[in-house]
Amino acid sequence: MVMTATRHRGKMFSLILIAMTVFLQPSQQSTNTPPPPQIVLGAIDVQTNEVEDRRVMLGPAPLVSCTDEDPARATIQSISPNSQCGLKCLSLEPCPGGSNTSEFCLFYVPGQGKYNYASVPQYNLIIACTDDVEKPTAVPLIMRIAPNTPPDWDPSTPIVDTKTVSATTLKAGVPIYTLRTKDIDDDAVYYTMTTDPNTPYLNIGYANGEITSNTDGRFICTDKIRAMVTATDKHNPPIGPYRVDFTFNPTNTVPYVSNLDATVTINENVGVGFTAYDIKVIDPVESSRLTVTMRSQTDSGMEQYTFEPNGKGGTVKTKRNPNFEQKDTQRVTLYFDVDDGFCKANKTYSLTINTADVNEQPTLYPSTLQSLEVYEGYINIPTGLQIFDEDTNDKCTFSSAGGSKEFAVDKDTGNIYSVGEIDIDKNTPFKKFNQMVKCTDEGGKTTTSNLDVVVYDANDQYPIFNSNSFTFAATECTPLGTELGKVAGKDDDSSHNHNNFIYYGGGAGKVTVMAKGSVVLTQPCVNGETSTGTATIADEGIYPGPLTGTPATISFKCGPCPPPPPPPQPAPPATPAPAVTTTTTTTKKPTVTTKAPTKTTRTKEDDSTSILLSWLIPAILGGLVWLALTAFLIYRYCCPCRNPCAGFCRR
Repeated sequence: MVMTATRHRGKMFSLILIAMTVFLQPSQQSTNTPPPPQIVLGAIDVQTNEVEDRRVMLGPAPLVSCTDEDPARATIQSISPNSQCGLKCLSLEPCPGGSNTSEFCLFYVPGQGKYNYASVPQYNLIIACTDDVEKPTAVPLIMRIAPNTPPDWDPSTPIVDTKTVSATTLKAGVPIYTLRTKDIDDDAVYYTMTTDPNTPYLNIGYANGEITSNTDGRFICTDKIRAMVTATDKHNPPIGPYRVDFTFNPTNTVPYVSNLDATVTINENVGVGFTAYDIKVIDPVESSRLTVTMRSQTDSGMEQYTFEPNGKGGTVKTKRNPNFEQKDTQRVTLYFDVDDGFCKANKTYSLTINTADVNEQPTLYPSTLQSLEVYEGYINIPTGLQIFDEDTNDKCTFSSAGGSKEFAVDKDTGNIYSVGEIDIDKNTPFKKFNQMVKCTDEGGKTTTSNLDVVVYDANDQYPIFNSNSFTFAATECTPLGTELGKVAGKDDDSSHNHNNFIYYGGGAGKVTVMAKGSVVLTQPCVNGETSTGTATIADEGIYPGPLTGTPATISFKCGPCPPPPPPPQPAPPATPAPAVTTTTTTTKKPTVTTKAPTKTTRTKEDDSTSILLSWLIPAILGGLVWLALTAFLIYRYCCPCRNPCAGFCRR
C-alpha cells in the first residue's frame, strides 16, 4: 500500500491512497492473477451541517476514484456509529456532468432524517472500490457534523426602538420600519409580528422584515402601536422580541355608543315590530359611512330581533312575537360593532333583553263536540282532553259548565263521573248525556269543551227459560236426528254487543239440546225407556262477559213403534166395455196400438185372471214388508253387535 499526502496553501490535506493486493496460491504461482481495484480519495474528511434541507455535495469532486481493468464502482461499506440519520442521508454515486464512470461523489440526501451535533459530532465511514470479482479495496473516511447557529439582529443592539409616523401622509404599502438579521449558516430568516393594541393595518414582511401599513393612514385609529417582532431560521428557537414603539400623529377619533352594555325587559306577546331599545352613537367625525352591526351568539337571537339603523345609531325591534315559554329567547344577548368607515369602536357593546311572562289563554283540545263511550253502572271516565297553555308552569282547575245532572267533573283530573249508578232501560242499546267541561288557570282565564257521554247497555240481565221443565217423546222407530221439540227462553238485555243473543245446550239420555233450542234424538231408544236431564241457557254478551242462566229440566220417554197399516182391499172387477184399443202392460213404457173398432167377445177365463191379480199383488208386497221388518228386529236385538253404531246396539 502506498500513501501520498500533499498540502495545498493551508487547505485541507488531500490524501491519495493507492491500495493494491496480490493473491497468489501456491499451486498457481506461474499464473497471472488480475490485481484488485485501486482506490484514490480526494480528501480524508468531509463536513455536513446538522440541519440541512437541500441536496449538498460533501467534499471535492470527485471524492472517490476507482481504477481497475474491469468496470469498478465505489460503495460505502459501513458507517460508525450507525445512529440517527446514518447511511440513509448519504449517497455515493457517479459525479454529475462527468464522463469518467470511475469517479464518484458523496451527497447529503434531504428528507431522510437529521444529524445532531450534540449527540454524534463525527462519523467514521469505510469507502471501498470493487469490480465484483476481486476482493474490494477499502479506505477510511471521516465525516464531521457542523452545528447550526441561530440568526442575530443586525445590528445586535438595540432591541428596542421608536418611530413617529404621520398618519395623514401614510400610504398603503410604504415601509415605515425595516428589521435586519445575519446568519453565519446562510439560512433563510423569517419574521413574525404582534401588535398592541391588535390592529390589522400593520404587517411585517415574512422574509424581508419590512413593516408596512396595508391601508391609508386614516384607518389607523390610535396614536400609539407597539410592535413585537421575532426572527427564526426554522432550525433554532426564535430570537427576540425586537420592540418598535410607533407614534401616529394625528389620528382619527373612534366612534362610541353612550347607552349600551345594558339590560332591558319586555313583555311577551307585544307583537312584531315592537321597539325594544334605541341605540345612540357618538362620532366626532360625523361620517356618512357610519354602520352599526348587530349579532348574537345564537341563531334564535337573530330570529327574534332585528336592527334598524337611522344614521346616528338605530332601533332594536322584535322580528317575531316574543314568547316567554320559548326557552332560547327568554334571555337574549345581542352584540353591536360600530364603524364610521375609517375607525371601529374600541370595543364590542352588548344589550341583554329579557322576556317577561304574561298570563295567556289556555285551550282545551278538542274544543268541539266529542263523544265518550262507556258502559252503564258507576262511571268515572277520563275525557282525553288536552290542555294547551303557553304558560308552562300554570295549573288548570276543572269544573262543570252545564249539561246533564247525572254527571259531574273532577276538579283535579278533569274526569267525568256519575253522581249515582247509571242504569239503561230494558231493550235499550244506549243512552246519550251531554256534559260541558271548563278549565280555569291560575290567572282566572278559562276555556271549555263540549262532550257527549254515550252510556251503552252492559250485559247484566241473565237469560231465563220460559218454563222450568220440558218433556219430549219418541218411539223405537223414530229415526236418529229427528227434532222432538224445542226449549225456549228470553234475555231482557238489548242487542248491543249480542247481549240478548241466546244459545242452548244440555240433554237427557238419548236426546241432545241444540244451540238454537231444538231437542234431537241422537241414539235409538227402547220401548219403555225414560231419562231426565238438564237444558242450559247462556247469552253471547261481550261486556262484562257472557252470562249463564238457571238450567231447566228435560224429560224423555220412548214408546213402541206404531202398528203397521192394514193391507189394502181388492179392487172391484172392472165393467166390460167395447174394446176400441188393446193395451199391453210391461216393464217398459206402455205401447198403445189403435185398431179399427171391432166387436170383441170376453171369456170367463179372462175374468178369473183379473180377479186373481187384484189380490195377489198386494198380498205379495205386504209379505215382503213383514219379512223385512222381521229381519231387522232379529238383527237388531238378537245378533251380536258388529255394526259401526255399536253404541246404539241392544240385545
